[in-house]
Amino acid sequence: MGKKYTADTFEGAVTGTASGNVAKTGDTMTGTLTNTASSTTTRINNTSAQTGAGMLSFQADSGSITDKFVFSRSGSGGQQAAIKFEESSGTYANNFIKFELSEPNSYSSTEYLTLQHSSVTSSNRYIKASQPVIAADGIYLGTTSKSSANHLDDYEEGAWTPSLYNTSGISVTYNTQSAEYIKVGRIVHIKGYISIQTIGYNSSSGTFGMNVPFAVDTTGGTAYGIFQPTTNKFNTNGSTSNFKDTYNVKLKFEGAQASLQCKFEIPSSSYGGSTTDANGNFLLSGSGSNGATFAFSAVYTSQS
Repeated sequence: MGKKYTADTFEGAVTGTASGNVAKTGDTMTGTLTNTASSTTTRINNTSAQTGAGMLSFQADSGSITDKFVFSRSGSGGQQAAIKFEESSGTYANNFIKFELSEPNSYSSTEYLTLQHSSVTSSNRYIKASQPVIAADGIYLGTTSKSSANHLDDYEEGAWTPSLYNTSGISVTYNTQSAEYIKVGRIVHIKGYISIQTIGYNSSSGTFGMNVPFAVDTTGGTAYGIFQPTTNKFNTNGSTSNFKDTYNVKLKFEGAQASLQCKFEIPSSSYGGSTTDANGNFLLSGSGSNGATFAFSAVYTSQS
């Protein structure tokens, strides 16, 4: 049967070059469109003026090439964006879906995201991103639906400036204030170091503590952290003879205390026993406390 074109259908094989309108609106084209040249792309162009600028391209399905099926948007300088369905060579080949983009005003294509299913012998699945992925609304892990229990909406690393506080007022100059945090969801990991130059109080009876990078959760229980004096001029029981007992001091995180969410919990009797929140007597004002230093680390839950 020879080539036949009616108002409704197009039948028969086409060889050589076909140009113009193959089918008008309302017509149909049936059968198989075959490209026998493995190095040539069969294209559906957006306009005849943009020669070679493919709005949609289909590449030959041959085991000798890896690009099996390509949706692309190209300009005068080359490809701007593409989705590629590929298969690697070899037995039990890997299957890929690749998303490629070019920078604005550039035709240097970059593979931004790849979905991969490895060979049938290992059955591994991968999602690879060659550029940072921004998930503005977070991600849901280990679930097939949106569940608040599986929602991870924050990850952050940074530095902050740790400072000492007293609820009755305090004046401190520092040699060193250094601290870092890592926040995963609402879990905050902190560590740092403080070296004191001078310290003074409006009243030593006020509660003694330290600031935190994120507000402490108000609904959970109390959390504790590690206090490690390195130049030990700290006191427990109001006596300078109890330096050794300061190794039992802990950081205490209480979200219900809006003004001071990290306190220092000290033994109220030597070498253990009951505890109490430290006041100004924990680090006395005056030259006797100059140069006091300590390191700390803790994990606590933030409000958000």
